[in-house]
Amino acid sequence: MASSNEPFFVDVDALQDHGISAQDIQKLKASGVATVKGVQQATRKNLCKIKGLSEVKVDKIKEAAAKVLPNAFITGAEAASRRSTVFHISTGAKAVDAILAGGIESQSMTEIYGVSELAKLKWPTLSVSWLSSLAIWVVLKERSLTLTLRELSDLSVS
Repeated sequence: MASSNEPFFVDVDALQDHGISAQDIQKLKASGVATVKGVQQATRKNLCKIKGLSEVKVDKIKEAAAKVLPNAFITGAEAASRRSTVFHISTGAKAVDAILAGGIESQSMTEIYGVSELAKLKWPTLSVSWLSSLAIWVVLKERSLTLTLRELSDLSVS
């Protein structure tokens, strides 16, 4: 089973440590394959369409990708376990939090769109400000000191 400490994306350059030439890696990147997972998900037939990659090279690249990320498959139980670490960050707007089922979900991307008068650019700024306060709170909590968010907002972060 894959551990949660593994990086989410492994750059295709990691294949060089397993005998794949820098030129072949450049060919992969030029064709839009930038991660080892992308190599694993691409079919041999599609990889052979890349100019300069023969079937023998593609097999070697696939074998190297399997060495870098040996366990691409995870069980449903492991996926559920990984999802258990997801939490929601409040947007500060109760109506929006209700639409988002509790706020912006961690470990995911949330896109906010609409007409220009909606002040969409203010939300990331407010979120970053709130997250910095939360980070300070977590650090202080680890040291057995507890402060309210109001007290945190009074602290100046340098």
